[in-house]
Amino acid sequence: MADRRQRLAWAVVFTSFISFAALVVLIPLSINAAIQNAVRPLAVRVQANEGTVGIQQSDNGTSALFAGAEPQELDAGGAILTNATDTALIQVFTPDEKQVVARIQVYGNTNVEMAEGSTPRFGVSSAENRLALDLSSGRLLVSVPSLGERPLNLHLTVPQGEITIQEPGQYSITTVNAESQFSVLEGQADVDGNEGSLVVVTDERVVLPAEGSRGGAAGAAGYGA
Repeated sequence: MADRRQRLAWAVVFTSFISFAALVVLIPLSINAAIQNAVRPLAVRVQANEGTVGIQQSDNGTSALFAGAEPQELDAGGAILTNATDTALIQVFTPDEKQVVARIQVYGNTNVEMAEGSTPRFGVSSAENRLALDLSSGRLLVSVPSLGERPLNLHLTVPQGEITIQEPGQYSITTVNAESQFSVLEGQADVDGNEGSLVVVTDERVVLPAEGSRGGAAGAAGYGA
């Protein structure tokens, strides 16, 4: 009986020690994960340069933004729609609006949704600023400045594939009918299409058709900016 009680006591001590050790390890890891993953929205402003730009927010509220009017905020899940003669400018700022994260020129006949626009909530986080755009049709000219310690991860989705931009520079993307064309005017980007991944660098262009092989990277000279 004494041996059984002694074994039980040691089992309780051992189990308690294992539980304590697990908590010592898991609690800091959980806190660190929470700090790394916590985000807050970037400040996104839309300005109509020409014509009347349609704004559709994530709550399905719609509005018309006229040229010369005050810029309007766009939230995650919101979309911008332009007709043939309309143009707009999307400016993405840090939450305090002291630093520009990206500038995106929106041309005519464009339908683009902002799926995500976020930045880490805590300064100690090593995560990047994140911006995700879904271009159904039309044309965008994207300018990404150098952001120092916290760069931008810009994810562009088109019907024919996906584009990831993580370098400062200037990029042009056009989606018309069954084809998308992407040009790196300055910088570098990763393109994922029908036949896998391709790195596109300064002065190169890639064509993404709806079916069949993706066009290889070629010189972008003469591709409109």
